[in-house]
Amino acid sequence: MRDGERAGQDAEARDVTGRDTTGSGTKDSDTKDSDTEAHDIKVTYEEEVVDLPDDLAVKWDSWRVTEGPVVDYYAKGPCPGCGADAQGVGKDRLAPIERQGNPALVPEKAARKSAIEVAVSCRCGYAHGQDGATGCGRRWSVLVDRTN
Repeated sequence: MRDGERAGQDAEARDVTGRDTTGSGTKDSDTKDSDTEAHDIKVTYEEEVVDLPDDLAVKWDSWRVTEGPVVDYYAKGPCPGCGADAQGVGKDRLAPIERQGNPALVPEKAARKSAIEVAVSCRCGYAHGQDGATGCGRRWSVLVDRTN
């Protein structure tokens, strides 16, 4: 195969956004992520805990999955730093973890708050200027209603 033919094939392996479509999972650092139109890859990496602004909080979805005595609460929405899709999960258990503690002291239906706090961190897949990073460095939490 000649070099010109190889270059043509490489160009065909990218979609219109410049994203690699060969399945290698690499992303060009100078293009938008087509999965999230609002993803701003030019946001610089900053390792910090941030608040989720109200205008972004309304864009978050949440759901729960129950498996035996464990309920997983999921939250998904835009990162307050770079805008990429982000997701977190919080686990809720009535019984003590790994049978530590006295299960007789845990009431059948424990009094609980109506919401659970789900920790989320950006894992958009871009380094945002920080070698080895897989996100913009922001972390935050989302309150998920236990009755959803």
